[in-house]
Amino acid sequence: MPDTVQYLNVSAALWSAIAATFAAITTVLLWRTEQQSFRHSARPELVLAGWQRSQDSKEPSGPERIVFSAIENVGRGPALHVHINSFSLADDDRPKTVMSTIRQSLIATGSRVSVQGEISIWWNNVARSPGSKSVPLSIDILCWDTTGVRYHTEYKLFVVELSPSVDVADSIAPGVMLATRTVTQAPVWRLKLHRSLSKVPLIGKCFRLE
Repeated sequence: MPDTVQYLNVSAALWSAIAATFAAITTVLLWRTEQQSFRHSARPELVLAGWQRSQDSKEPSGPERIVFSAIENVGRGPALHVHINSFSLADDDRPKTVMSTIRQSLIATGSRVSVQGEISIWWNNVARSPGSKSVPLSIDILCWDTTGVRYHTEYKLFVVELSPSVDVADSIAPGVMLATRTVTQAPVWRLKLHRSLSKVPLIGKCFRLE
């Protein structure tokens, strides 16, 4: 009889522990779901619009320009401290693509902001023979949401030198193809941690910022 009572006590304790474990897991999952829903409701989504391609008629040998005239926030939350830039160099450190940095303190949800985004392409600094030159082009967009999460949107474009036979797929302007558009995100505390760890000797190179 005592053995039976002891067995029942152990079984009751075991099932109680299992129930407590499942309750804890359920609580964590609910909290995580609420956090993801909250962050999703605050997430901005920035899109570049109004693409064109032009060249200064006063400087035929000067740079061509890939131009976008607006930034749209199609996300659910406002975008704070927006920073847009693009820059690349040739092997001899001459500029291939240059863009003046665009800064906006706030782009509200569902709004469209007019900007003057001009990316100059110096074909004279791009290798290969005339008529067959091309250059990959990256545009980096940084912004923060109201919960302290940083978003990095990267546009990867492929630009070919204009000629009568030019024809590119998924073009957003003549001879300009949108290859990819990717978005990554990271909380500010994680970025600060990476920055601190990157300064530690020996292991610092393993913690490089995005």
